[in-house]
Amino acid sequence: MRNLLVFLFVFTLQAHSSLYSQSRMTVDLENSNMKELIRVIEKQTSLGFLYDENLESVPVSVKAQNETVENILKEALKKSDLEFLIDHNTILIQKKAESNESDQLQHLRREVSGKILDKDGNPIPGVNVVIVELRQGVATDNYGNFKIMVPNDRSYTLLLTFIGMEEQKIYLGIVDAETQDMGKLVMKAKQSEIGEVLVTGIFNKPKESFTGAATIITKDEIKRSGNRNLLQTLANIDPSFDVQEQPDMGSDPNNTNLAIQIRGASSLPDINDMQLDARNQLNTPLFILDGFEVSMERVLDMNQTDVESVSILKDASATAIYGSRGANGVVVITSSHPPIGKLRVTYNAGLNLEIPDLSSYNLLNAEEKLYVEQLAGMYSSDDPSEQADLLAMYYQNDKAIKEGVNTNWMKIPTQVGVGQYHKLRIGGGDEQFRYDLNASYNQITGAMKGSKRDNVNVGMTLQYIYKKVSFSNLLELGFNKGVNSPYGSFNDYYYMNPYWRPYNEDGTPVTSYTDLVGQTKYNPLYDASLASFSKTDYTSIRNQTTATVNFTPTLKWDSSIGVTQLRGGGDNFTSPLQSGYLQNNIDLLSRGFYTKSSRKEMSYQLSTTLSWGKAFGKHAVFLGANAQVMQSKAERMYVSVKGFTNEKLNDISNGSSYSGTSPTVSESTTRSVGVTATGNYNYNSRYFVDASWRLDGASSFGKNSRFAPFYSVGAAWDVAQEGFIKENLRVLQRFKLRYSYGVTGSLNFSAYQALSTYQYNTDTEYNGQLGTNLLALGNEDLKWQTTYQHNIGLDLTAFNNFLDIDFNYYRKTSDNLIAQASLPYSNGFTSYTENFGEVRNTGFDAMVSMNLVRTSDFNWYVRLGAYHNKNILLKLSEAIKTANEKYEGWQSSDSFYYQYREGESLDALYVLKSPGVDPLTGKVLYEDPETGYVYDHITDGLRKIPVGLIQPKINGRFGSSFRYKGLTLDFTFNVRYGASKLNSSLLTVENSFVRYNLDKRVLGTRWINEGDVTGFKDIASSDNTLANDRFVFKEKTLSMSNINISYNFPEKLLSRYNIQQVTFSAAMSDVFYLSNIKMQRGTDYPYARTPTFNLSVTF
Repeated sequence: MRNLLVFLFVFTLQAHSSLYSQSRMTVDLENSNMKELIRVIEKQTSLGFLYDENLESVPVSVKAQNETVENILKEALKKSDLEFLIDHNTILIQKKAESNESDQLQHLRREVSGKILDKDGNPIPGVNVVIVELRQGVATDNYGNFKIMVPNDRSYTLLLTFIGMEEQKIYLGIVDAETQDMGKLVMKAKQSEIGEVLVTGIFNKPKESFTGAATIITKDEIKRSGNRNLLQTLANIDPSFDVQEQPDMGSDPNNTNLAIQIRGASSLPDINDMQLDARNQLNTPLFILDGFEVSMERVLDMNQTDVESVSILKDASATAIYGSRGANGVVVITSSHPPIGKLRVTYNAGLNLEIPDLSSYNLLNAEEKLYVEQLAGMYSSDDPSEQADLLAMYYQNDKAIKEGVNTNWMKIPTQVGVGQYHKLRIGGGDEQFRYDLNASYNQITGAMKGSKRDNVNVGMTLQYIYKKVSFSNLLELGFNKGVNSPYGSFNDYYYMNPYWRPYNEDGTPVTSYTDLVGQTKYNPLYDASLASFSKTDYTSIRNQTTATVNFTPTLKWDSSIGVTQLRGGGDNFTSPLQSGYLQNNIDLLSRGFYTKSSRKEMSYQLSTTLSWGKAFGKHAVFLGANAQVMQSKAERMYVSVKGFTNEKLNDISNGSSYSGTSPTVSESTTRSVGVTATGNYNYNSRYFVDASWRLDGASSFGKNSRFAPFYSVGAAWDVAQEGFIKENLRVLQRFKLRYSYGVTGSLNFSAYQALSTYQYNTDTEYNGQLGTNLLALGNEDLKWQTTYQHNIGLDLTAFNNFLDIDFNYYRKTSDNLIAQASLPYSNGFTSYTENFGEVRNTGFDAMVSMNLVRTSDFNWYVRLGAYHNKNILLKLSEAIKTANEKYEGWQSSDSFYYQYREGESLDALYVLKSPGVDPLTGKVLYEDPETGYVYDHITDGLRKIPVGLIQPKINGRFGSSFRYKGLTLDFTFNVRYGASKLNSSLLTVENSFVRYNLDKRVLGTRWINEGDVTGFKDIASSDNTLANDRFVFKEKTLSMSNINISYNFPEKLLSRYNIQQVTFSAAMSDVFYLSNIKMQRGTDYPYARTPTFNLSVTF
C-alpha cells in the first residue's frame, strides 16, 4: 500500500507540471491564419487563449503529427512579430516589444501589483489578470500575487477571471508613479443560475428556494468552535443537535456510544431493553459522509479538519429523500476538496492535554471521617468483646491519622494525560487535474492512568476533469486502537476511607482492609497492579468512485459506487488473582477470564442522480431524480474462556474451558433499494415551492410490506421581496416564512425481526440429523415505522446583514412504532414484534447571529441558540404496559428506572413520593399517591409518580467571536434549564453508608433527637432510603464548552521564507461547569479539561 501511494503521488506531480506545455496534438494547416490555428488547438485540448482580434491577418502554415502545443506555436510564429506565454491552461499571444522601444518606454510604464483572495481570505493561484485594452495579461502565483506592466498614457481596465469565480473589472486611472499597489482584491464565488445550494447528500438543492429546516455549518465554524471530536463541535454550534449528558462516562476517550437526538425520541426499545442504552441507539440520527452512510463511531474518530461542511437536516422536507432512514434526522458531512494551484504542503503539529476535573467531589478528610463514624455510633457496642475490637479499630485509625495519613484516593488513578497530534497534507492541481494526500495521527491519553485512544487516518483524493466529464476517487484508511484503564471504575475510589494507606512500605498496593463491620474491603489499586487488560481495535477502508457529466450548464448526471469495510475486535482479560475471585472463594480452575470478540462489517452502495436546474426571467426550477441500492452485512463473534492458572500466561489459548457452552456468533444482512424524485420552484426570489417523493424497499420488513412511499411538500414566502416592503422597510433584507409537511420512516431494529428464526439444537439428534428450536416468532405484516412532521419556520435578515434569525416550530408524530405485542402462553411465546404505538414530539429551535462590528481589521460576531422539545406517549402495546408493572416494583437507592405510560413523556422521571423525615422517629416517610396514606417503610404496590422530565426545557448556546487582523478569539457557553434531575450524590448522603467515605454534606443538618425537623434522616439508621421526590431538583446549569484563540502570522514576513501561511492556535474544552445541583460527575470515568495547542504551516 505504501508503494502504491508513493507511485500515485509522484504520478500526480509529473502530470501537473507537464500537463499543458506537453499536450500533444496533430495539425495540418496550409495558407491559413493564426486565429484558425487557435481554434484547432482549443478543439483538441482544454487550453484557452488571450489574443488580439486581428490575428486573422497573421498567416500560418504548419504541419505536425503528435507534436507538443509549445513546438507547434513556435513553428507557427517564428516568422511573425508575435510571441506567446503559457501559464497553467492559458496561452497569451502578444506582440514582441523591440528592445530600443522598450528602453524608451520603460520610464513611461508603471508596475501594477496586488494579491487576490477568496471570501475567506485564502489566496487564489492561477487567476488570469488581463489589461483589457492591451490584450495582455499574467496569472497569479501560488500566493495569489500578481505584477503587470501598464503604460502611463491613459486609463485602463483590469479584468480578473478564474473558473468558479465571478469576473471582476477594476478601473486603473493615470498614476504618475513607477508602481501601483492594488492591495488585496477579493473574488466572489459564482452563484449558480439558480442560487446557492444546500448539500443534502443526494441532491444539491437550491438553498434560496429550500422550504425546510436545516443548519449549515462551514469549515470555519468548525475550526472556531472545535472540540475534541466533530460530534461535540456540532453540539456546541446547534443546540438542537442534542448530545445528551452521560455523567457516569465523563471524558472517557473510549466512550463511542453517545446518546444523540435531533428533535426528540421517536422510537421505543424492546421490552427486554427498556432500561438499557438501546433507547439511545434507536433514536440516533443517520450519518452520511460524502453521500454514503457511516457509523457514529467512525465520525467520532475522523479528523474534523478534513471536513468542508456539515448539514444537519431536521424536518421532513429535508430528510424525506432518505425515506425509511430519515425519521431521526440526518447529518450530512462533506469532506474537503482537493485544492487548486501549485503543490501545497501543510503540516500541523499539536499537543493534547487531559487535566482531571475533580471539582464536583468534596469528600471527607481523615479526621472528618473518623468523627462521622463516632457520631454514627460505629465504635459502640453493648457486647464487651465486640466493644474491645471496635475500640482497637478506632485507635488504629486514629493512630494513622496522627501519623499524617490522609489519602486522597480520587487523585491516585488519575493523571494529566499528554497526547499528540500530527497531520500532513499535500495537494494541488489545476482546473483539469487535482490531487490531495493526507495523513494524520491523533493520540488521546486519558485522564485515568493507562487509558488511551490512538487514531491514524490516511486519505487520498484524485480528481480529473475533461471538458464536461469529471472523475474522482476517494480512498480513506482508518486505524484505531483503544485501551481502557486497568484502574477500573473511578467510583471504586470514592468509597475508600482516607485513613487507609494505599501502599505498603515496599511500594506494593495493600491488598485489603477490614471495615467497621468486620468485612473485607479490597484495594482497587491491588486489582490495578495485576495483569488484567481491556483493549479494542479496528481497521476501516472506504473507497468511493464518482463520475459526473455536465451535459449542459443546467443538466448534470452523477453516479457513484462506494465500498466500506471494517475489521476489528476486542480483548478483555481478568487476572485469576483478581479480588473478586478471592472474596467469593471461587474454585481455582474457574479463576481468570478472557473474552475475545471480533467484528466484520461490509457495505456497498450504488447511487445515480440526474439533476436539472434553470433560471429564466423571474422563474427558477430545480428537478432531481435518484436511485440507490445498498447492502450491509455484519458478523460478530464472542469467545469466553476461563481457568487461567497464571496471570502471566494470559493468551486465550491458556484457558482451561469455555465460560458457557461454546462461542457465540451472530450475523445480519440488510438490503434496501430506493428511488427518489425532488423538485422546487422559485418565482422572483419571492415565492417558493418544494416537494420530494421516495419509494423505499427493505429486506428487514415482513414480506407483505417490503415497500412503502415517503414524501414531503413545502412552501415559502419572502415578504421582504415584496415591492411595498422594499420601499418602506429597507432595513429588511429577508423575511421568509416557511411551512413544510412530510412523512419519513425508521429502520432502527434487527435485520431479522420480521422473520421466524430457528436455532440448531446440538444437544440432541435423530437418525443422524440435528433438530431445531424456534427462537422468535415472525410477523409477515411488519411494516415501516412512520413519522409525520409539520414545520413552521422564519428566516430573517435585517440591517444590512447585521441581524440574522432562523426559527422553527415543529410537531412530529411517530406512528406504527415497532413494539412488542402480548400473546397467550399457548403460543409458546409471550410476545412478538408488531406495529403498535404512537409518540408525539413538539418543540422549537432558534438561532440568532449578530455582526456587531465589521471593519477591514476588526470583526465582532455574536451567536445565540435555543432548543426545546417535549414528547408524549399517545399509545402503547399491552406487552409494554405489562412490562411497566414490573418496573413499578423496582426500587433503587441511587438511581431511577425508565417507565412508559400513556399520556406521559418518554423522558418522564418516576420516583416515590416522600413528605420528608418523621420528626418523631427520624425515619423517611413515603406517601401513596392514590390513597394519600403515609408509611415509614416501603409497602407492596406503592406507586411511583412522574416528577418532571429528564430533558431540559431549554437547551441553549451563546458565544462570540472577535477578530483583529490576524488574531481571533472565539468562545461558546452552554445553558441547560428546567430538567428534573435526581441528585444521586445527595441520596448517598442521606443513606450514609458510614463504613465507607462520604460527601462532606453528611455533616449537615440531620435528625438527632425527637422533634427535630431536618432534611436528612438519622445517621445511625440502617434503613435504605429509596429514590424519591425530595432529591429531585430543577436544573440550572451554565458551562463553558469551548474557548479558542488563534493567530495568523503576517504574510509579508512569511513571504521572505517562501511560506504561505503559519497559524498558531490554543483551545480548551469543558472549561468550567456551574450548576445549582451539586452532584458528583464522572463516576465511572472522571471529567477532564482538555487544552490543545496547534501549529499549522503551509508551504
